[in-house]
Amino acid sequence: MKIPVCKRGEPMKRILVILGGGRPKGNTRQLAGTFIQGAVDAGHEVELVSLSQVEVKSCIGCNTCRYGKPCVQKDGFSELVLKIKAADLLVFASPLLFWTISAKLKAFLLPRRGRHESAIRTV
Repeated sequence: MKIPVCKRGEPMKRILVILGGGRPKGNTRQLAGTFIQGAVDAGHEVELVSLSQVEVKSCIGCNTCRYGKPCVQKDGFSELVLKIKAADLLVFASPLLFWTISAKLKAFLLPRRGRHESAIRTV
């Protein structure tokens, strides 16, 4: 099996860009778009996921994941886990709001032990 290569002769990477900004044409989206265009021009495969279009709820602290049970939150995170596992590189893009990342990206990143362990274990 031949491994696809990018323009520099390196193996092609699958890149997942997770956008935490809320404005579809805002500065964060434009900067992410520039990054995506550069990566595509270099021969990489890129997918953009906007958290304003995928519902990811924040942890409620129920601790069910602590005991190996599935998370009680029913949202879009489980779909994203498959994309995270398939990616070679994760890129997080967020506006800085009050000196921190957006609430949507924070909800995605804050630990939900069961969810994140299964996603990160193979990364």
